[in-house]
Amino acid sequence: MEKIILNISGDNLAYIPMPSDQILNMGLFFQDYIPNNHSYKMHLNLVFATGLPFEPPNIKSYDLRMPSYKRVDIGFSKILKSEIDIFSKKNPFRFIKSIWITAEVFNLLDIKNTVSYDWIKVVPSATNPNPNFPDQFAVPNYLTKRRINLKLRFDF
Repeated sequence: MEKIILNISGDNLAYIPMPSDQILNMGLFFQDYIPNNHSYKMHLNLVFATGLPFEPPNIKSYDLRMPSYKRVDIGFSKILKSEIDIFSKKNPFRFIKSIWITAEVFNLLDIKNTVSYDWIKVVPSATNPNPNFPDQFAVPNYLTKRRINLKLRFDF
């Protein structure tokens, strides 16, 4: 895959990667019924993406990249009522075609994915005039950790 680069004439900068320059982004979703019991199903979602370029404040070059994004989600579903179930005409659930209950675990491996950075500026002092000491630090902001989701779905 060819790298996307940007050159703006008159900015006195060389070619730099665009803020949306992501080299690889792929996902895999797998879903299947459990053998010998079609009222249960399982789904697995895998996502991998390379990091996006970013820049410190007041510096106009995208030389830094965020870490790659990795995520695994898994879910299990059980059908409680299907279309083939026969209910009497007086049953309040007769208009419902199917009812599913699902338990999902998002970010199963509890991976810390970086979404952005907060930049902390260091104020120089007379007691520490070290010129090799950086004047700002990047503190990462992470996406949510592992989450458990319970879902009840009605199809009419």
